[in-house]
Amino acid sequence: MTRAPLAAQRPRGARGRRLRRRPGESSRRGKARLVFRAAVALAGLALGAGCLGGDAARERPDGTAEQPGVAPELRFEGSAPSLDALGRHVIAALTRGDTAALREVRLTEAEHNVVVWPELPASRPAINFPVDFAWANIENRNRRGLDRTLPLYRGSGARFEGVRCRGATETFTTFAVHTDCWVAFSLAGREGAYEAQIFKDVLARGGGYKIFRYYDEEPRRPDGGNGS
Repeated sequence: MTRAPLAAQRPRGARGRRLRRRPGESSRRGKARLVFRAAVALAGLALGAGCLGGDAARERPDGTAEQPGVAPELRFEGSAPSLDALGRHVIAALTRGDTAALREVRLTEAEHNVVVWPELPASRPAINFPVDFAWANIENRNRRGLDRTLPLYRGSGARFEGVRCRGATETFTTFAVHTDCWVAFSLAGREGAYEAQIFKDVLARGGGYKIFRYYDEEPRRPDGGNGS
């Protein structure tokens, strides 16, 4: 079923209902929260890992996680300087329909396969999960996510409000991964803010931030949008 763009949807109050979901969306969203805890979502699900397997990160006073090996030379090309800068870039790109800008802040195949994958549990010889297969699944899911998300936000005039990652931050040798991330935004002529998991897992390395992949989650009200 084709979703109407945000700009064409009927305005609702700050505590109005969340936007209509597709059939089976609740079940799919619930399952998605248990998988793809960085680049090994499919591997973790298939092998029963269920997590990234890194150490919990310490937080700095500004609420961001300390990054292992924070050095400019470790930063991936195209990385955003902060979580908020990343979210602002993504919202602006979505409203323009700018796929090149969206791709710029995503991990590349080389970054994932050569740098990130070797530090993840699924890469261990005992598991022997093929990195090419893992990347192919990330790419396929990213493509499906953008195919559904771009028409929703394009031309909506969405204004970025902030990024909040509510899950654990896992640390590895040269990077950290922020999980369960939500992007908050507002729409002209509508009361209150919306939030959506446009991306869920963010890799922090060398002081820069990049996305594993994009999702097609429906926007909702921060209060849960249950209409109560």
